[in-house]
Amino acid sequence: MARILVIDDDTQLLKMLGMMLERAGHDPTLVSHGREGIDVAIKTPPDAAIVDVMMPDVSGHEVCRRLRANPGTVDLPILILTARAQPVDRSVALESGATDFMVKPVGPQELMAKLDALLSDEGRQERGQVITLLSLRGGVGVTTLAVNLAGALRSLQVPNITLVDLASNSGHVALQLRIQPKRTWTLLLDKSELAHGAVRSLLINHPSGIHLIAAPVTPTHDASLRETQFVAIADTLVRGSEFVIVDAPPVLNPMCIGALKASDRVLLVMTPEIASIQTTAATLRVLVNLGISGKKVHLLLNHPHGGGWLPKEAAERGTNRTISFSVPYDSQQNRALAQGTPLALGKLDSPLPSAMMSIAAAFKKA
Repeated sequence: MARILVIDDDTQLLKMLGMMLERAGHDPTLVSHGREGIDVAIKTPPDAAIVDVMMPDVSGHEVCRRLRANPGTVDLPILILTARAQPVDRSVALESGATDFMVKPVGPQELMAKLDALLSDEGRQERGQVITLLSLRGGVGVTTLAVNLAGALRSLQVPNITLVDLASNSGHVALQLRIQPKRTWTLLLDKSELAHGAVRSLLINHPSGIHLIAAPVTPTHDASLRETQFVAIADTLVRGSEFVIVDAPPVLNPMCIGALKASDRVLLVMTPEIASIQTTAATLRVLVNLGISGKKVHLLLNHPHGGGWLPKEAAERGTNRTISFSVPYDSQQNRALAQGTPLALGKLDSPLPSAMMSIAAAFKKA
């Protein structure tokens, strides 16, 4: 038996949900107003909550945000139950902090199956993927690849993509998306605890549907989130994102290490030239010392300029690793930068986005 809080201003539906839950052996608490539901949940945290969206005093989305901001309910499984059935409605629900989303009307068996999943360990652990792109040698195209990987995933109809730019020396993700950020991760530097709402408040929405946490526009002096801070940020973001794509800085500062430890996959970016190969080989050794599993590290061979490169086999010999992915030179990338439209969000037959679509498809299937 689980204690289930139900918040819905439709009194008839509220009673029906209460009967469904009682017949399934649960202990329901029925509340018809959002603000009252928040107070009840904070005072006596339930095992799960079922929340309507459209309510007269406080919306279901605001209920989710406030419960995620409270330490006692930050991990509470929350099921949004609404009559609104568009893809954007699911996206907004998950962004506000809901664990899952169902559309009314819903049958007893379907509802109980969903609730059982939320209450199980499997349901609580359901999360998106964190993919960090890294190179300790600058100028190899990490930012371009991060932006286009996010774009490729959106072009594959993946609904919730978050990009995080961890540069402290004037990040360029916002520039490539033609965004002028007013909020950046530097607002979290002095936070001892990172509430769900504080992290979500930094998200900037791009017209493509990609969400961005931007880096500072002007260079900052030795600014870095703590390792544990970024791990907490990633934990928040994966609750509402299918993929969190991190553009890591070219330095192993605390927030970069936090990103690597929070990642499901690390794309170690290199170019086929001697200095980059040497740096990549050294980075692989450092990652081992940091406890980053070699199984989640993939080498990506990028060609940001035309001509004069060493063969792929030389890069593999120099790193003693197989190249997982290769991205060819694309003459249209400079125009895309000038226009502020990533190639993977438009010109999909071009070499760079074509390669990024293949990479995105591989991660989507995993």
